[in-house]
Amino acid sequence: MEQLNIVALLILVLTTKIFALSVNVDLQDAAPIKLKFIEDKQNTMLFDDVVSSDKWNNNVTETINFGFTDSAYWFTFNVNNTSKIKKTALLRISYPMLDYIELYRPTENGGYEKTIVGDSFPFHQREITDVAFVYLLEIYPGTNTFYFKIKTTSSFNFTATLFSVKGFLHHLNVEQPLIWIYYGLMIIMVVFNFFVFLSIRDFSYLLYVLFITSWIFLQMCLNGYAFQYLWPKQVWWGNNSLPFFMALTITSCAIFLLRATDVLWKSRKIIIAHMILIIIPGIIIALSSLAIQYKFAIKIATGFTICAVCILFPMQAYALIKKSRIARFFAVGFLGLSIGVLLYALKTFGVLPATFVTQWSIQMGSAFVVLFLSFALADRINVMRRNIEVLYEDKK
Repeated sequence: MEQLNIVALLILVLTTKIFALSVNVDLQDAAPIKLKFIEDKQNTMLFDDVVSSDKWNNNVTETINFGFTDSAYWFTFNVNNTSKIKKTALLRISYPMLDYIELYRPTENGGYEKTIVGDSFPFHQREITDVAFVYLLEIYPGTNTFYFKIKTTSSFNFTATLFSVKGFLHHLNVEQPLIWIYYGLMIIMVVFNFFVFLSIRDFSYLLYVLFITSWIFLQMCLNGYAFQYLWPKQVWWGNNSLPFFMALTITSCAIFLLRATDVLWKSRKIIIAHMILIIIPGIIIALSSLAIQYKFAIKIATGFTICAVCILFPMQAYALIKKSRIARFFAVGFLGLSIGVLLYALKTFGVLPATFVTQWSIQMGSAFVVLFLSFALADRINVMRRNIEVLYEDKK
């Protein structure tokens, strides 16, 4: 299908009325869908098999989360149109890293139309331009049953949301400015600190720039913006860039924290521990992610990230015990990021509802940590300046 642009969506707004998602539920803007699913462990089930199957399972939450799995899954949901004319809606499957999605939409003659997309295909093949997977649904009078199959080597998690066309446009108008404000602030911090490095030649600033730059690319990979804007035709790199930047981000973070924290940098044993446990493995994992299959690379990179964080926190706790000034800023900053990651994880697992705070908690947490790391580096310069002034006064 040809891609639908915003002008086409605006036309649809003028010709689309609101319909019921299910009995006694009116779709005004957006409604998360609770899906039924069948696990296809051998990836051998055909569309006719699932249509006639009686083995459907109810998903208890609005979020699908099967972790890393080799199984394919089939999903189904019903949309009820109580009027006598055809309506229009949009289905959005949220996670941008899903490899293969096979959607079956009912047609007017009683058959089904198949559409295949996913991040295993060039970005331009998507029928609607969005970082996630968005489909135009035609809802005929009566009950409409939709099916889709997903097979992926990434983490298997997503939410499916049904939008009115007006609701989808509202979603874009809210999300797009916020996400680009976030990336704009992060880029400003990179540029500012790079010029500070050029001015004072403190290597800590260059390491900080490397860490934040890696983090930006990592977030763009996770959010789908890297695939949309930076490498829309590079399918292989679009997948493998995620474990690469994941390993690079945690490695550059470890190097930065080691170099910037005076107590840690003065300890030969801690430097060696960082090198053996984080830095060397991180570099190896980042490079190997370019040579091995994505399904192995992402699991290795994820495991490495968890282990590295478990090492970095005790290191910073040790620096706090030793009363390192800069470690105080790091502790506050990474506490904010940890809270953000925790809220997002609880939202993903369905423990917390999908609200503005839980949806954007990682971005808010990362902005918080970037801010406090900048404060830490600024405080470091102030301490150095005061020490120089004291030395100067002593010489006088």
